[in-house]
Amino acid sequence: MSGNGLWGNDSVGELTAGIDRIMKHLGMIDRSVKAAPQATPSFVTMWVPTAAATGLWYSAVEVGATVATGQALGRSATHSETSWRRSYRTSPAPWSTA
Repeated sequence: MSGNGLWGNDSVGELTAGIDRIMKHLGMIDRSVKAAPQATPSFVTMWVPTAAATGLWYSAVEVGATVATGQALGRSATHSETSWRRSYRTSPAPWSTA
């Protein structure tokens, strides 16, 4: 087997084995075929902080921008039956090194 110099024998063998599995699934061949390699699943733990306010967030600063203590970061707006309520958020005080 070869791939006209574009692929090595290992790559061509993987592709051919895949075609064999498809043909076996479709009932085109009766012989046993090489099982597909199984990837080991990778699990990631994700943590999402919750907010005291609900609604849509409208940022007042660009991502990565430097902000001063107390500077408005943006606002969240929630829709009630009668009006939009706005809640403004500011940046926290910087971490203390003491």
